Amino acid sequence: FCILVLSNSASSEGGTCPDGYYPQTGSGVSACLPIPGYNDEQPKQPEIRWATRWGAIAISSKSTSGGPTVVGAATSKASKAKAQKTAIAECRSKGGAKCSIKLAYYNQCAVIVWGDAGYNLVNEVSLDKATSTAMQSCKKTDKNCQVYYAACSLPERLN
Repeated sequence: FCILVLSNSASSEGGTCPDGYYPQTGSGVSACLPIPGYNDEQPKQPEIRWATRWGAIAISSKSTSGGPTVVGAATSKASKAKAQKTAIAECRSKGGAKCSIKLAYYNQCAVIVWGDAGYNLVNEVSLDKATSTAMQSCKKTDKNCQVYYAACSLPERLN
């Protein structure tokens, strides 16, 4: 009989505390204490880290052979300096006589639109937006506008 009374007493105390708490009694005081580790948050996931990626466009007004304009480009480089150096090197490797950087950008897209009178360089958050902006700009002052170059240098996820 004593065991039955004690077991009823223990189960009734457990029923008075909300989930995640256990009954604590002693010296005439009863309370519900939190169960250690109950309902702890999940371990935090590592924060996503992104690396900036650079692009650059170099243009030479004449080639070494006196031919048309030459373009060199670089995308997805770790630094502005690396992107510019690569774009200049590509421009020169195609025969550019006086290659110079016309645009350096990061975490974006770039477009060159060429018309009869010249070119427009635009960088924007997306290829569609860059193309649209460059075409609109070209058509305001030029004819026969066409996309000559389009590429993106978007951030790279590190983890």
